[in-house]
Order: sequence, then structure tokens, then C-alpha cells
Amino acid sequence: MFGDAQPKDNAASLAFWVTRDSDQDGMSDAYELLNGLDTNLNDAADDKDEDGVTNLDEFKAGSAAIDVSLDSDGDGIVDALDAFPDNAAYRYDTDGDGVANVEDTDDDGDNVSDGDELARGTDPLKSDTDGDGVGDLLDAFPLDSSETLDTDGDGYGDEQDNDDDGDGRSDGQEVLDGTDPLDPTSCVNCDAEEGGVTSFSFDVDQNGEATALKDGLLVIRYLFDFTGTSLIQGAVSDNAERTEADDIISYLDQAGTELDIDGDGKTSALKDGLLLIRYLFKFTGDALTSNAIGEGAIRTKSAEIEAYIQARIPN
Repeated sequence: MFGDAQPKDNAASLAFWVTRDSDQDGMSDAYELLNGLDTNLNDAADDKDEDGVTNLDEFKAGSAAIDVSLDSDGDGIVDALDAFPDNAAYRYDTDGDGVANVEDTDDDGDNVSDGDELARGTDPLKSDTDGDGVGDLLDAFPLDSSETLDTDGDGYGDEQDNDDDGDGRSDGQEVLDGTDPLDPTSCVNCDAEEGGVTSFSFDVDQNGEATALKDGLLVIRYLFDFTGTSLIQGAVSDNAERTEADDIISYLDQAGTELDIDGDGKTSALKDGLLLIRYLFKFTGDALTSNAIGEGAIRTKSAEIEAYIQARIPN
């Protein structure tokens, strides 16, 4: 479908193909193309025409010598560069599948159709558009050579994502814990059968849900060191199972680093508490994180904060 235009520099391309030996079998690519051999397979010891002489010996003897000026089908492309030297209707076959580009729906053979590649902005004539060693089909970022994976599907490549598996624990913390930073079910103090959801929950009053004006308020008051009635007044649900101030303080005391939402190594009402209450009010993006991320935090992006809290609230 694509690639029927002639190379920009025909002479340079011709010289390249006449001298290049992709499979290092002693025969140039041009010779192999003209004689029906595979430029990616060491077939020097084979006998293509079954005349008792190996392909390499025939090449050395000059049999079927290459005329680099020959254009058998008169289509303007010399035979050494023409994938179909005897058919003027066809010229190029980028992926070498025997189907000319003008009729092939996947010119580069990367299992991504030419139409889809154009829609994605990738090159339909290159199986690895950004040249990072991962083909366009499997590359989550086919136009960015610095990124190839997005394990948690949050739109941030693993190279820049501090929490690759989106389980709310930073990659650095998982290394320290000895867990797998690419597996959301591999974590400390979590239930693998529930998809890696931590045993700690921001449902502080334990009524089955986490809300901004109940649980969020309890956490931010706790982080401000409120106790007794000043901690729980108006912040405990009618159907809560954890209702006493002492029980709530004990629960949050045991939470430890779980309350460190931004991962800066400390818990703060005006950072972590604010992040939680904003999230529970459904803030996202800059509205969630603005002026609420501590210095040295390991979770700084809205998506990372959201994933961390989401892993710690009831479904």
C-alpha cells in the first residue's frame, strides 16, 4: 500500500545493496535478491538450482553475474533494488512477504496495519518506528525511544513512573520490601487474592465506604493531633463499626507509613491529609496535587496519588 516511491538517492541505495551482506554468508544482498535467495539466512552451503554447486561457489564463480544497471521490467528500478524485477506493476516489498507494498495492508510486517499505523502516527514502512528495539506492535510508546512499557496503564512509561504496577507502593519501596515492582499483587501487608489491595483502608470509621466529610475529616483531624470528641464530632457515620476516638486513634497509629500518601517520608495534615480529602471530593490533576506534595516525595503525579489512595479504599 505504501512505499512505491523510488528511493531518494538511487545510486547510494544501489551501492548499499550491491555491497551489503546482511546474513554474512559471503554473498551480497543484491546477488541473493536476484537469485531468489534469503538475505536474512545463511544459505551459502545450499544448492538453490540443484546443479551440484553450492550457492556460495556459484557466487564466487560469477554464475548469474549481477548487472547493476539491468532493469528487466523497464519500471525505472534496477533489478538489484526491485523486489519484482520481472513485473513492472510492482517494485517494493518492504517486509519480504511476497506481496508488493501497493497491495499489502501491512507493508512492514509488524502486525499493525498501515491504516492503524497512520492513525497512531507510526511509520508503516518501519516495524520499529522509534528504533528502540521494541516493535510498534508491542511498544506502548512507539514514538518515544526512551519508553516502551506502561505496566499499570496509567499513561506514564515505566522509566518515568515511580510506581510501575500502580499498587500504591513506589518502585523504590518495593525493592526495599523485596517485592516485585511490576506485580500489583506482590506487596507487603496486602491480600493477593483481592488483586493486591492493602489490608489498610481509608474507611477509617469502618462503615464500608470512604467519604471526604467522614473518613477524610477523621484523618486530617488525626494528623492535626485532635483527640476525644474534637476528633470524632460529626465525622463518624451512623452505621460505622469504629466509633470511639481511642479506637480511631489506635487504628491510624498502626497505619504508620500508609498515611504518607505522597511518599515523602512523613505524614502531614496539610499534605497527606489534604491529598486524601481532595481525592475523596473527586479532585484530579493539578486540583488534587497543587501545594499538597511534600519535598522529596516519590509520588508527585496526580495519577500516582490516585492509584495509591484507590488501592486503600473499599471497592
